[in-house]
Amino acid sequence: MAQSVTSTILSLQGAVSSLVGGRPENQDDLGWADTPLGFLLVVCDGMGGGPGGKTASYLAKTAFMQAVFESPVQANRREVLQKAVARAEDALEQKMTEVPTLRGMGSTLVAILASQESALIVHLGDSRCYRLHGNQVLFRTQDHSLVGELVQNKALTEEQARVSPQANVITRGLGSTSNHVAEIDEIPYRKGDRFVLCTDGVWGIMPHQGLLQRLGIAMDTTYAVDNLQAEVDRIGSSEGGHHDNHTLAIIEMETDSLLKDKMSKQFKIILALLSSVLLFSIILNIVVFSKMSKMPTSAEFDQIQTLLVEKEQLLSAYEHAFNSTEAERILQSETFRMENEKLKRQVAEQQKYIDSLEQARVDASAQTTSSKSETAPVEQQQNPKMQFSEPIEPRKLADEIINRYDDLRKVKEKDIPSAVKRVKGIRDDIAQKLDELGKYSANTRRTNNIKNDLPTDNAISKSIEKDQKGRSYYPNSYLLREFNTSLKKLKDMRSQLK
Repeated sequence: MAQSVTSTILSLQGAVSSLVGGRPENQDDLGWADTPLGFLLVVCDGMGGGPGGKTASYLAKTAFMQAVFESPVQANRREVLQKAVARAEDALEQKMTEVPTLRGMGSTLVAILASQESALIVHLGDSRCYRLHGNQVLFRTQDHSLVGELVQNKALTEEQARVSPQANVITRGLGSTSNHVAEIDEIPYRKGDRFVLCTDGVWGIMPHQGLLQRLGIAMDTTYAVDNLQAEVDRIGSSEGGHHDNHTLAIIEMETDSLLKDKMSKQFKIILALLSSVLLFSIILNIVVFSKMSKMPTSAEFDQIQTLLVEKEQLLSAYEHAFNSTEAERILQSETFRMENEKLKRQVAEQQKYIDSLEQARVDASAQTTSSKSETAPVEQQQNPKMQFSEPIEPRKLADEIINRYDDLRKVKEKDIPSAVKRVKGIRDDIAQKLDELGKYSANTRRTNNIKNDLPTDNAISKSIEKDQKGRSYYPNSYLLREFNTSLKKLKDMRSQLK
């Protein structure tokens, strides 16, 4: 159940939640408080595996919040946030010096410091902050990651980056990364705006448009947090239950900030042109009146004054309209574009489904023909790859599979994609041999259960580490524990085989 968030110094309300997902422990952390400089909300995602990730996120959050809380009310907010990031970095470095086994730990950080003047957003890594008004995205932090930079350079799409094996390669962060410089943005807010802070366990599990659609649903912040967190767990469970920790915070502003949204250059040009037209109209009216007589009468002066007032009112209305709805107009156009893309994808998916049905019909027809003409054993007809000249002893096959688990500790590759490919190859080989073991031991239900405990592609992609010298990449301790879950069941099964 989400926790409620309120403030005594700023009119807002919200909710937060941090869940363990499919991992052994929650390495995310978050906190919020009223400070001398405004309302502060912080979200951190620990990195490093084992106790390092949990320790890193806690230290980063605590040191950062303490630095802001201790600042005097007259301090420059941007400078305070920069010093708070430095304090968090120092806290991690000191801990790694005191406890060498924690060397290599790190944490992302995203925070909002909101006052009556504006909201300051600070972030390092791939934990995100969104500013939303309804279903319109008015602001979003850009991920400090390898794939995030490729997205900004338009070398990858959002979806390609989300599912990339290198999605967890962070280019800025606290602790283990080489770049500890935070990015700070000052943005305005309006009544009804929502700020969403989340770790990659939230945005990384579903397509970006699906996430935005869920965030855009009008509902109480507590319900919004609980519903989205439940959906993350549902998707994660359907994909094997090995999904990441996921932390989500939503706060809704109940007033406008003093800082206002700026007009774009295009709208300023339009406004200037309108002003010129109105000014020309006023001058023209004055010239017409002056031609009527050398000295306008009192009534004519009143008419001129009325025209001036009307023009000023019209100009003010134009300016207000452009200033208040510019973002909405742009984003409404973007929404229509995204809906069109969504419909195109749905049509493509439907066509793909129809094609698969047709292919299944063709395959079924071919299989019927084949079954009439071939006399191979039933097992070989069901799986053509299984060609054995003599029966295989189940215990011996189980030993072969156990040996494949040992190969995981020998994985040392020059880069992440190679390590991911090697680990996936071992996992797939284990899965295939488990299928064979199930057939020869007449216990496919049990081997399927063991196979279901094997890590997913996503879990493998996010669980590759590099050694301290940075020369090779290998599966981290968390991933090995994931494999050990299925290995233990396999050893239990082997002890009962005849």
